[in-house]
Amino acid sequence: MAFDKRLDALFPGASTDGDNVIIPIAAIPGLKVADVTDNATPGDQSGTGDWREFKFNLLNHLNDYLAGLATEDVPQYFACNKTGNYVSSNIFSYTYTINLQASSAEEDVRPEV
Repeated sequence: MAFDKRLDALFPGASTDGDNVIIPIAAIPGLKVADVTDNATPGDQSGTGDWREFKFNLLNHLNDYLAGLATEDVPQYFACNKTGNYVSSNIFSYTYTINLQASSAEEDVRPEV
């Protein structure tokens, strides 16, 4: 096989309606409905949604997805690495490093060969 650049390879069930990219919550392991539930009223902080939970689970999924690919399927010009450090009881600090090569001034992703 070779690198699969389709969005639904990374996010099963992903689609578009022409204006929006739609990614099912289940396509991002660890993400829960409560993590992305917004409040009906702008400025209302009583809801459960937290963009940090979304980002954390998204980065974990990206890292795990790439790490799970067979060598010949890994993109040449895109990488993600996660490192973690123990801070204190049940607290960890994570650093994600993303390396992406662009092919133009508009920063289009460099095509895979």
